[in-house]
Amino acid sequence: MEINITSKHSLIINIIIGKISSIFGWILTLFFTMGLVAIALDDMANESFTLIFFLIFVIIGIWLIMFGIRRKKLIRRFKEYEQIISSENETSINNIANITFQSSDFVMDDIQTMINKKLFTNVFIDKNDKRIIFEKRNDSVKTTYDETASISIHKEMSVVKCSGCGAPNKIPKGSSSECEFCGSPIVSNERY
Repeated sequence: MEINITSKHSLIINIIIGKISSIFGWILTLFFTMGLVAIALDDMANESFTLIFFLIFVIIGIWLIMFGIRRKKLIRRFKEYEQIISSENETSINNIANITFQSSDFVMDDIQTMINKKLFTNVFIDKNDKRIIFEKRNDSVKTTYDETASISIHKEMSVVKCSGCGAPNKIPKGSSSECEFCGSPIVSNERY
């Protein structure tokens, strides 16, 4: 069974954001740098407001270029992590760090950033074990349907924090289940 851990939509959006930032940054930097040179050649250097105005836009342009470069590097590292996780079935942060020649703390923070940016989907980091956990889908708990009347019966759900990995889980009130992320037993103490 293949597990989809990548959001193609988020990947494309992040690539586009990086490219647009770099292009717009280069345009701002070049345009306002030429303006600064023109001001210096025209002996308008005594007009401090104009100098500051142009300098601010040069700084913004340089920041956008750096933002685009950082986004491009993030996407490159994401593709490398995805390859390691998918092809080699590697879920240990320490092993991924060894393969990529990075520190395990850097890799863990990097992958968490990618999860937050929705590049990785259906994954969770167990910080205690320094391991990537694939989210398990438990479709049997969701909603049951009365087939004769086509009326849906919704169970009241409660959110229970797993004592093993700390992940939030939705389970029916007053029932027990296992954590979607690590498989530890969880119990809802709430009643109907």
